[in-house]
Amino acid sequence: MVNFKYFAQEIPLEDFHLEGSAIVSGMNKKEAIEFSHKVIGGLEKEGISSVNFYDLIKYSKNFIEDNSVRKRYIVLNQYLLSTYKRKIKKPFFIFIGGTSGAGKDTLSSDLQYYLGIDRILLTDLLRENSRTEMIKKYGSVDKVPKKYSALFDASYRVNEKGFDLQLEFVKKDVKKHLIEQAEREYRSWVHPFYILQGFLVVPGIDDEVKKGNKILAIVNPDKDHLFSRIQARWEREMGPMNDKNEKERTDQAKRAISIKNYIEDLGVRSDCLVINTDSRIQVLHLFGEYLINKLEKLLKKEGIKIIDHNKA
Repeated sequence: MVNFKYFAQEIPLEDFHLEGSAIVSGMNKKEAIEFSHKVIGGLEKEGISSVNFYDLIKYSKNFIEDNSVRKRYIVLNQYLLSTYKRKIKKPFFIFIGGTSGAGKDTLSSDLQYYLGIDRILLTDLLRENSRTEMIKKYGSVDKVPKKYSALFDASYRVNEKGFDLQLEFVKKDVKKHLIEQAEREYRSWVHPFYILQGFLVVPGIDDEVKKGNKILAIVNPDKDHLFSRIQARWEREMGPMNDKNEKERTDQAKRAISIKNYIEDLGVRSDCLVINTDSRIQVLHLFGEYLINKLEKLLKKEGIKIIDHNKA
């Protein structure tokens, strides 16, 4: 068995899930599992019983055939290593947006699983905070002024005007509940990434974060796939479509697609990543490529020499 020196402890290398960063870097699941087995097998064959993170990166890179994937794998892991060694001075923020049913939850959960990210905040929670404060201010939902009524609309019911209203309220809480909290935590304990994910994540919501320490991505499947996903979700949550609810659900789906187009337009007009695919693994790979490109620039900015990506 090979042990991995992780912080002040050693754990079995197989528990480190070496394949996670490989998948985010561009491998498929089968390739990543085979890669992990080859790395562990190679270390065992050479009689190496314990390895630190830096040496693991240098050793394992030699089992990756694709040059681009190898380079991304090195950069991603070296960023993780640099954060654990406190060489990265500020937390890194990931913002993930898209309309209802676009695949935001799926991408966030994949990142959580493959990279061990445990700091994920939902805009739904920030929106709920705003609703609660509004009710406290006016006494009840019925007494809230009509100009604020769209704040209480569900994401699949809201129009563009209502979307902007909800965004206005949520944006006020991003600094307090995400950025300031992350900066406080970062002084004593390192979390490589902080995620804000939700329907209301669009360019501008990230204004309080410096440009080098963030990325914003919009998940944007085509309208046919989105329509199918929305219908499937409603069938799971509210039962099958019938003559009584068909028109209402169709209208709600159309509003969701309208918001999808609105969010897409906001993304295209900014420098954020807009992911136009319906494949789960392709979404992860496109996001991973974009993320790792930012991390490479950040490492260079901090004066951290990146391991040579060529095979030894």
